[in-house]
Amino acid sequence: MIRDLARRTFGSAYLAWHMRGQAHYPYLPLARIARDGDRRARRMVAYAYRWAPYYRETLDRLGLTPADFRSVDDLRQLPLISVADLQADPERFYSRQFAADQVIMFHSSGSSGRPHNVAHRVDAVLQSSAHSHRELHALRALLGEGYRSLSISSSTGSNGVLSAVNRANTLRLRGSGAGRNLVDDYAPYEEMLAALNRVRPDVLHGYGSTLGQFFSWALRTGQPFHVPRALRYAADALAPGVRALLEQEYGVVCFSGYQAIEAFKIGWECEAHTGYHLNIDLYPLRVVDDEGHDCPVGVTGEVVISNLVNRGTVLLNYRLGDRAALLADRCPCGRALPLLSYVQGRTLDVLYDLAGQRHSYAAASAPVRAVAGVLQFQVVQAARDHLRYDLVTTAACDRAQATRQLTAAIQERLGAGMQVEVRFVDDLPRTAGGKLRYVQSLIGGGDETTL
Repeated sequence: MIRDLARRTFGSAYLAWHMRGQAHYPYLPLARIARDGDRRARRMVAYAYRWAPYYRETLDRLGLTPADFRSVDDLRQLPLISVADLQADPERFYSRQFAADQVIMFHSSGSSGRPHNVAHRVDAVLQSSAHSHRELHALRALLGEGYRSLSISSSTGSNGVLSAVNRANTLRLRGSGAGRNLVDDYAPYEEMLAALNRVRPDVLHGYGSTLGQFFSWALRTGQPFHVPRALRYAADALAPGVRALLEQEYGVVCFSGYQAIEAFKIGWECEAHTGYHLNIDLYPLRVVDDEGHDCPVGVTGEVVISNLVNRGTVLLNYRLGDRAALLADRCPCGRALPLLSYVQGRTLDVLYDLAGQRHSYAAASAPVRAVAGVLQFQVVQAARDHLRYDLVTTAACDRAQATRQLTAAIQERLGAGMQVEVRFVDDLPRTAGGKLRYVQSLIGGGDETTL
């Protein structure tokens, strides 16, 4: 009991220390923020060289030492690594400083392939909670202090594990964040609806696809539901049709967070809704092309992150698998943190045209966005010349017109001989991890050029 109280007291003090100034940190001069990132990068490379086998082997092989890394930009000297590298030999990226019982293992959902694990230290989890106050500042500006929350989330998923670690290692801190009610994200929609109407939250949290599925069901079936003032989603996308309807018809303010089990607080959407503010002092981010070269600002490529917070699994120059673009403009909100576009699918979200060329997520999503009344979609390519679109729509959707419009748009992009099957469904299947794969190709292509 005394040991537990001591741990919680220390954890609370640690969290409170790291919370100081977080709400206003994004408004600091960008040069100051960059210096903080450079300092963390130096420390992390030195740590990685000492404790993580992969980085000691790699630096020695390249003839580099930690002294050759003075800034975030110097991380480009390291090779890019991928989830396949982490899956093949995770122990090479684990810190040898810690035993297995000194880390918390987070498990990926496996929505884009074979699942993988990432070890985090308790201090990294507590720091993540502190860093969330950068994002919460925008919510509090809208809702005030003491707002009521409801989370549609699994207690065994990454968010549930994060909450459990915080509860086990801290006392209840006043001002450390609004308390949340929880309903499981695999509960029946009727149970989610009952919780929403019972709790009447100011803000509703959850996976983007889970919230999209739930509201699609409620809107399609005409169920009366409490309208939260704000929606905060992460892990995957909220379908654009659902977001637009909630914002335009119900006045719900939607916020998206950018996070992964490899890096908890990569970026977040502010009240200006211009993209993700990037926490570059914590998780410096690059966007690269298929050859691993940096993309120019405004050009979509694959997101690469370095985690300068967590020392359980050390990940520097890690290909996250998401596609996005760095943005040139500064956000009108006044925060100095740079911007990333909203994620535009994953590298695995591809379709093939009749010539075998590969097309990115936009080829599948753009035609659907133009069809009135579509809330959610899923496209499956089972053959080179056949696509199947499953659509969840509002009652007002003209299904015949939607079919004609979508077929014409796809054939214009992928070839006049492409067969487009359009089905109108009530729900879309989720992965075992609770996410929704919007694009699935069951074939291989010829020319692997991304268009």
